Amino acid sequence: DLFEHLTQWCPQSDLDALDEIAAQYGTNSAEYKNKLQEVMLANLDQANEWVEEHAHVKYTQESAVLQAAEEEQAAQNAAGEGSEGSETPDYNQSMVLNNAGVLADYTNGTVVSTESVNLKNKSSDEARNQALSKANQYAEGVLNNIISALQSELGDQCTEEIQNYIVQAKQITLENPQWRDYDYDGGMLRKNRHYTGKVNIKALADQFFNEFNTMCANDGKTTAVVEAEKQAEEERKAREQEGYRTLFNMDFDSAADDAGVPDTVTVVPTGTYQFNEIKAKAEQDILEPLKNKIKSQFSGSNIPEDELEKLLENATTDALRYPDEWATKTSDYTYIINSNKLIDFFKDAVKTGIKAKGYEF
Repeated sequence: DLFEHLTQWCPQSDLDALDEIAAQYGTNSAEYKNKLQEVMLANLDQANEWVEEHAHVKYTQESAVLQAAEEEQAAQNAAGEGSEGSETPDYNQSMVLNNAGVLADYTNGTVVSTESVNLKNKSSDEARNQALSKANQYAEGVLNNIISALQSELGDQCTEEIQNYIVQAKQITLENPQWRDYDYDGGMLRKNRHYTGKVNIKALADQFFNEFNTMCANDGKTTAVVEAEKQAEEERKAREQEGYRTLFNMDFDSAADDAGVPDTVTVVPTGTYQFNEIKAKAEQDILEPLKNKIKSQFSGSNIPEDELEKLLENATTDALRYPDEWATKTSDYTYIINSNKLIDFFKDAVKTGIKAKGYEF
């Protein structure tokens, strides 16, 4: 590409000027990049002539850069799906970065060094803060270019709501500079000591796009809010799991004793549907007191009341399904219900319901 073959088309005087700036500030400095851009624009005709004569190398690096960035964008999009009813606008991040003029820096992980701040007549804190401020100014300029390119890429998708997300994403990115750092060069003399701000272009762009995509996918919620909600949900699930663990391992027989459940219950059905009467009596005298005891014990616990109620009701239905498993006929008119057997069926049904929720203890 043009930069790789700079010496083949750029005048020697401009190359010398570039070398001088590189020696003074480094090739990753803002001064060098600005001079490089100036040189390339000033010699655009020579560059175009060289490109026409060397078509086999045209766009080689840029296409590789685009491909790498598009692969990363696909991975980010796959991870960026949010709440139902929300979606990230359709745009190509690598094209946005390319149009903003930072795609190569993004892909190469370029760290830009801003103008150094000397400690002469300044405290160390003042010099460091000024260096970081220069880094912020440079980063804001980069973000403005990215935002301009993003708005153009979005076109009609850039509604007032989306524009608001862009503004917030920029503000959050600048206020929480995960992309910023500094270097300190300590010379023998104070006047030679200085701080230099540093801007990681990839980290800067990633933070901005992550904030923007998160708000688009989550109805305006920032990354901090989404992460806090995610953590709160994980903690809630952990507490709920512990609640179900306690219920799964509880002693149902002891709970029945505490609830005053008798060992046996006698039933003398009088109607046509005798098993219905037996089941009603078993629920009334055995399972209802046991369920009330369980609900009392787990009241205000980590298991939601409505979920506990549904679990116990389903277990009741399952336990009562086959009366001949826990009720014995002693005469033509009398049945004896074995409470321990019925409670075992009830306990197994509760554990089955807990396992159905995905818990294994």
